Order: sequence, then C-alpha cells, then structure tokens
Amino acid sequence: MVMPAVVHIKINFNAASEYGATGSTVIISPDGFIATNNHVIENASAIDVILHDKRNFSAKLIGRDPNTDLALLKIETNKLPVVKFGNSDKVQIGEWVLAVGFPLSLNTTVTAGIVSAKARSIG
Repeated sequence: MVMPAVVHIKINFNAASEYGATGSTVIISPDGFIATNNHVIENASAIDVILHDKRNFSAKLIGRDPNTDLALLKIETNKLPVVKFGNSDKVQIGEWVLAVGFPLSLNTTVTAGIVSAKARSIG
C-alpha cells in the first residue's frame, strides 16, 4: 500500500561534483510535498527525487528544522500517491513494525522490527 509513495532522493553538496548522499523518504501530499530528514538534505546544493515509477524531479527545499531533524521538499507535479499518517501515540512496546524504503536505488525494500521503547530522548 505504501510503496508507490516511497521515493528515493539523491543529494548533491557541490554543483561540480557527483551525488554525495542518498536516502528514502515519503510523499505526504498529492501535489508534491515530501517529508524527509534534515540531516539528509542539510547543506545540499541540489536535491533530486526518483519516484516509484522511475520519474525523476528536481526538488525545492521548502523548510527544515534541525531540532526535530525534519525537512519539507516540493516537486512540481500532482496526483501523486501519499503515505497515510498513523498515530504514534497508539504504538505499543512489543508491537511489530515495518520500515519500507527505496535506498541506494533499490526499489521496494522492507525491514521488520519490534518497538523496544517509546519517548526516548536522543539529545
């Protein structure tokens, strides 16, 4: 259900160099807003987004917050699939969880785990 809304991003830190970082992230609105981690895009000179269907877009950085490690990107397209938000307050310790990704251009990866703690302070 979520794979069409999981995307791959490539980050360039210097206009004259090749890509310096890559990662997975998710589309959060049909009009092209994408949530990612601040540490992934921090100091980026260019951000490219590769969709599940292999289309490639240049992304614009809309905003970022280093304190929460969140960033918001935008690509110019519409009618995109989105990830449905859940309520993390309802997650219980011991529940199984899945992490769906698109790392290193490996379309459709899934990792399983178990929630071991909640509300940790990672400083």
